[in-house]
Amino acid sequence: QQQQQQQQQIGPQAMQTDGQPCLQEEATQRGDGTQGDATQGTEPTVQQLPLPPAKRSKMTDGEPTTSNGSDGISEGQSANGVSVMQPITSSSCSMQQGEDGWPILPGPVLPDDQLKAAYQEQLGELCLGSFDSTLPRAYHSAFSSMAAKSGGSIGGAKMKRLTRELRDLAGRSSLPCDPAASIFLRHDADSLDKMRAILTGPEGTPYAFGCFAFDLFFPSSYPDTAMLVNFETTGQGRARFNPNLYADGKVCLSLINTWHASHESEKWNPSQTTTFQVLVSIQAMILVEDPYYNEPAHEAARGTDTGRSSAASYNAELTLNTMRYACIDKIKNPPPGFEEAVRRHFRLTRHKLAATARSWAAAAAETGDELLAKRSHAAARELIGLLAAL
Repeated sequence: QQQQQQQQQIGPQAMQTDGQPCLQEEATQRGDGTQGDATQGTEPTVQQLPLPPAKRSKMTDGEPTTSNGSDGISEGQSANGVSVMQPITSSSCSMQQGEDGWPILPGPVLPDDQLKAAYQEQLGELCLGSFDSTLPRAYHSAFSSMAAKSGGSIGGAKMKRLTRELRDLAGRSSLPCDPAASIFLRHDADSLDKMRAILTGPEGTPYAFGCFAFDLFFPSSYPDTAMLVNFETTGQGRARFNPNLYADGKVCLSLINTWHASHESEKWNPSQTTTFQVLVSIQAMILVEDPYYNEPAHEAARGTDTGRSSAASYNAELTLNTMRYACIDKIKNPPPGFEEAVRRHFRLTRHKLAATARSWAAAAAETGDELLAKRSHAAARELIGLLAAL
C-alpha cells in the first residue's frame, strides 16, 4: 500500500521522443517537434481513475526497457478496492515453457469468430474518445506549438467540419474494430484540432497486431487544406517502417498531399476527404504485406528471385522493429488515453501474436544474418513473456 501511494505521488517525467522531428520543407505540411509515442497516462473518456505515473524509459541496444524494471501494465486493486493499472514484467507470470522452449501463454485459443466477437465487445467502446495532449509524450510538440499559436480557437468551418466528422465516427462511419486490424482515435479534450490515432497492424503483414501511433493536427485552413500527419512509432528515430513512413515522422500519402498523385481522385478533396479515409488509407495502403515494393524503384523486381529475397530481408528487419517498438514498447509504455485499449488489444490477440512472433524469429534465422536472427529471437521471447503476463 505504501509503495502504491509513493508511486502516485511521483510526478510524470518528460520522455524522449519515440519519433524524431518531422523535417519539413514547408511549415504548413509537417511539424518540427520532438515528441513521440506516449508513456503511461490517464484515459479521460474511458477510465477516470488515477493511474500510477509513467517511469522514464531508456533504450538498450535499440530495445525498450524501463529504468525501474517495470515493463508495463496490468490490472489490480488499490488498498481502497479501486481498480488501478499495475506494472507488468515478463517475469510476472510463471513463465512455463513448452517442449520447444517458448513460454506458454495462459487461457484458451479462441476460434476466429469467437475472438472477433470478444474483441468487438471489449474494444468497440474504446475506438473513439478523448485524451490530454499536454501529458509527456502524448502529442507531437511541433503540432502543439502550432495549436498554441492559433490561440486555441477553432473557428467556423473548421469546428463545424471536425464536429461532424467525430459525430460520423461515433455513428455510421464507425472505426474498424477487429483483431485483424483496428483503429483507435483520440481527440484532445479541450481542442478538437489535436488528435492521435493508433492503427493496429493488419494480420498477415510484417506489422501484424502492433500498435502504430500517428499524430494529427488540423490547421486553421482545414478542410480547404489537408490535416498534418506525423508518424510517432519510430523507436526514437531508429526505425523506418516503410518507404512511405520515415524515421523522422514524415508520412508520404497522396491523400494528404505529401506524395504526388497520379489521379485527382487520389488528392485531398475538401468536400469529400475525411479523417476516416486518411487513417484507413494508411492502414490499407502503407501497412501492407510486402512494403518493400512501396518504393517505386523496387516494383520492377516483383515476382523475381531477387525481389523475393530482398523483400524477405526487408520484412525481417521490419518484424524485429514491430516487436520492439509497436508491441514491447507499447505494452510497457501505453500512450496516454489508450492504456486500456492497448492492454485489451494485446491480451485478446496474444495467442495469434505469439505464433506470429515465433514465425518472425524463424524467418529471420533463414536470412543468414546471425545478428538479426539473434535479436529477433530475443525480441520474440521478451514479447511472448509480456503477453503471458497480461
